[in-house]
Amino acid sequence: MIVARPSLSQAVVPRVALLLGVLSAVVLGHYVVTHPAALHLDVAITPVMGAAAVAALSLCILILRRTDFALALLVATVYLNLSHVLVRQGFPSLLQLTAVPLVLAALASRPPEEWVRLATRPLTWLLVAYTLVLLGSTTYARAPELADARVSETVKALLIYLMIVLFASSIRRVYLAAWTMLAAGTLLAGLGVLRIVGVRIPGVSDGLARFELAHIYGTLFEPRITGPLGDANFFAQILLVLVPVGLCLAWGARRPWQRLTGYASVAVLGAATVLTYSRGGALALGFVLVLALVAHGISWKRLAAGGTVLLVVWTVALPAEFTAR
Repeated sequence: MIVARPSLSQAVVPRVALLLGVLSAVVLGHYVVTHPAALHLDVAITPVMGAAAVAALSLCILILRRTDFALALLVATVYLNLSHVLVRQGFPSLLQLTAVPLVLAALASRPPEEWVRLATRPLTWLLVAYTLVLLGSTTYARAPELADARVSETVKALLIYLMIVLFASSIRRVYLAAWTMLAAGTLLAGLGVLRIVGVRIPGVSDGLARFELAHIYGTLFEPRITGPLGDANFFAQILLVLVPVGLCLAWGARRPWQRLTGYASVAVLGAATVLTYSRGGALALGFVLVLALVAHGISWKRLAAGGTVLLVVWTVALPAEFTAR
């Protein structure tokens, strides 16, 4: 019987990842001890914080052992803006706490030759070039602090891009990331709609379903959903990108419950977009729906008939304040 021997990359990568993990833990631990404010850890040591520390350690172990979980966690955390939400609530930044295990899990999920292939992609070079341009511009910036903060955010985004590309190494994982984004967006949209109708979930709505009392038209002021971003227009933008994703997932679903889930998510996303009272968001929503249906192969006759029915329902169901705006 011939036993297949593991390749060099399969044998070396886990050991390198373990070594890097130990070294990173030592360096990060020393840095946190000497700079406790860096990870927003300036909190009192209580039983609750102790339990949270144990949970964080368990989370890091799960990230290193389960690549699918690591991908879903990263996508959900970024889309929900969960790190900033937790920091506003007085907790440590989730992305900063899990950055090292996420990077190690991403590197360990692909062989070293895939790292080189990723580094040579045109998109990677364009993103790196953009980051370098921003870095160079800080030399001439009138407000260096703001420019440095922008560069820092761009570097984080670049690292997130690299990790997601490494994690999403198969069609199954791409679908996992897409469903995770749709679930996160539907959660934000649903919480926002509930907040507008007066339903508030303590400890959750204040972070993920914020709203602002803003000008609608004339002398009328109404609440506008801002989500975790704090801006109604930006919130409408992140909801809109999931509308074609939800439709594509529904159209390609094999099971009826998946198809129903996709359509229901799109409906909730559309309702939340309207309640942001973003005029640009409403126009973009209409264009996105039409383009998605055309791309799916819907005939112009069926599209016109369905659009007429939708327009009638839309006109009746839309809040009068939105129509006036």
